[in-house]
Amino acid sequence: MKLNSEAGMQLLSELSPDKHALPLLLQHGLQASANIQQIGKSLDYEASVRLSTAVLIGDCRIGAFTYIGGGSEIRKASIGRFCSIAANVAIGPAEHPVDWLSSHPFQFDGVRYFDDDKNWQTFINHELKFRGNSAYTEVGNDVWIGRNVIIKQGVKIGNGAIIAGGAFVSKDVPDYAIMGGIPARLIRYRFDSEIIEILNEIEWWNYKIDSSKNPINLSDIRLSIDQIISLINKGEIKKFNPKNYFINKNNDENSFQLFRK
Repeated sequence: MKLNSEAGMQLLSELSPDKHALPLLLQHGLQASANIQQIGKSLDYEASVRLSTAVLIGDCRIGAFTYIGGGSEIRKASIGRFCSIAANVAIGPAEHPVDWLSSHPFQFDGVRYFDDDKNWQTFINHELKFRGNSAYTEVGNDVWIGRNVIIKQGVKIGNGAIIAGGAFVSKDVPDYAIMGGIPARLIRYRFDSEIIEILNEIEWWNYKIDSSKNPINLSDIRLSIDQIISLINKGEIKKFNPKNYFINKNNDENSFQLFRK
């Protein structure tokens, strides 16, 4: 999923960078437990999602009913619907040069921690730019990421994938693959190729599965697929179209804007 444009959006509120913004965000489907400054630049999200104390850096997008555990860091990433992300997960974390004089970001004005130190000002280089942090990371729908996982920038995680806790993912992950280890390797697939193909074709996460109206045996993969396909073909199951919001950090870095799409 890519970020949507700001065209046609309705401004709902100007938000100050403190905890007073959190109750308003909660009313619009965003559960956060730190403050709005955990959103570094912009967030395009579908209601409802849960950030906990996760920090977002750069432009990010999160699909409906995805939740992220505390202490996680998400950088320039798109995350699909119904994703379960545990605590202390890093998606697209910052990278450093390995073939320059130093691996430290003083060479390319990469951090602002020491701006008040006069000695720092003599070292820092404002001219050079390190392009190693420009890649966009994509996580599909129905992805489960275990605790303490690191996903390298630019990696694409397929739909339905599972990443075991503590793994380091440096390469793209196929749909419905179970990966683990350092570096992460394929353990097995959740289903056979036929079922995976059907799941990607029907994209169940784009439908409003109403168990009260259309009981589906979710614990039996083949039966649930047959039931969902039957409901789609009969027109008895509706598309899932959650409310979509956009939060943008203003240039002054002291306020945010909340839009409804």
